[in-house]
Amino acid sequence: MAASLVFSTAEFRINGLKTFTDEYESAEVLEWLGREIRALSLKRIIASKKYIRRLKDIAHLPLLNQTLKLKKQSSE
Repeated sequence: MAASLVFSTAEFRINGLKTFTDEYESAEVLEWLGREIRALSLKRIIASKKYIRRLKDIAHLPLLNQTLKLKKQSSE
């Protein structure tokens, strides 16, 4: 039997982003392992990492920005 997880989103917030509910509603819908999931767009992930500014987040920014650039080029 599959387990179900229920999260209360009333107070949850991701630093540098809107409320969880707002971000969830605008998240990209992807298929993964035969299931439909929601994931933040690269733009939203980048916004969060810029806001948080931990060393590991700052280190990820060049790669994420390059990935976003390549993604835009491939969709043109």
